[in-house]
Amino acid sequence: MKKILILLFSLALFTFSFSKEEVKVSTFDFNKQYTLENINEAIQKKQSLTAINIYENDIQRMERIENNTEEVDVVYFTDYYALMAKEKGLIMELDVSKLSNLEYIYSVVKDPIQGNYSIGYTVYSLGIVYRVDKIRRPLVSWKDLWREDLLKYLALPDMNNPEGPVFYKMLDEVFGADEDDWSLDKAFEKVGEIKNDIYGFYSSPNELQNLFENEDIYVAAVPKTLWGNLYNYGLNVIWLDPLEGNPGIINTLSILKNAENPENAYRYINFVINQSTQLSQALDLVNSPVNRNVVVPDSISENLVYSQSEVNGLIYFDLNKIADNLEKWETAWKEIINE
Repeated sequence: MKKILILLFSLALFTFSFSKEEVKVSTFDFNKQYTLENINEAIQKKQSLTAINIYENDIQRMERIENNTEEVDVVYFTDYYALMAKEKGLIMELDVSKLSNLEYIYSVVKDPIQGNYSIGYTVYSLGIVYRVDKIRRPLVSWKDLWREDLLKYLALPDMNNPEGPVFYKMLDEVFGADEDDWSLDKAFEKVGEIKNDIYGFYSSPNELQNLFENEDIYVAAVPKTLWGNLYNYGLNVIWLDPLEGNPGIINTLSILKNAENPENAYRYINFVINQSTQLSQALDLVNSPVNRNVVVPDSISENLVYSQSEVNGLIYFDLNKIADNLEKWETAWKEIINE
């Protein structure tokens, strides 16, 4: 009887311990209602793993882990920020054998910063969104954003926005700069021409969504991650893939070098890239899936970056060049905007 009681007590302790397993996650705050449902609640239900979210942007996240202000296990990063975190020795090399779902995701996202330091969980593009009931003459090119009739209704990304560096590199080449020129001088020149005439520069998807919903703007350069919200809101807007092409950005997951719960971090990342989670996020128009086993209806896929051919068809700029030039670009940006 005594042995039975000891065994039952041990099992109770084990069950309690397992139910209290945690992973701390630094993630983005956009679409967090879906993330909580599709990831946090789902992983708690299916694996008894409690994911504790800390919401911040790339800049705040980098500052946190550099200064060790609060330890986290998993960090979400825009691809070029993940590269900078790797170069600073802040994230660990991943043991990919612990990620059973890795084999099912597209090759372009398996090792986006090289060396197995991060895994891409979604790919998104940049395009143009505009109100067709307010703008009668269709847009075709990125250059059309500079049309005089659009300027006072136009919002562009700030350089500190995750899409900023990629967007202005795209513009730089559209307006004639060589692809090997990383000064962004042409893009900055074009921004300087219209900075006082446009509605403004947005710093986050939440801000951009509010601008559209409040009818402050009718046209903007928009990340695909926001398109689902604008589409579902019921605004008379369309998505345009400009004739020059769409830049692509990979959002990534990494494990902090000194993570307290590395095994739970692997479980979390593997869960985010599994078929079920990727499907849930896709159906809610939150993230475009990178798990090739995800199948969605045409009505959903047309609002995502869907299929390997679409993912491979985006324009991916050199992350090393972006990381190397980012500080210089931010300084030049401030000078142009404030002059």
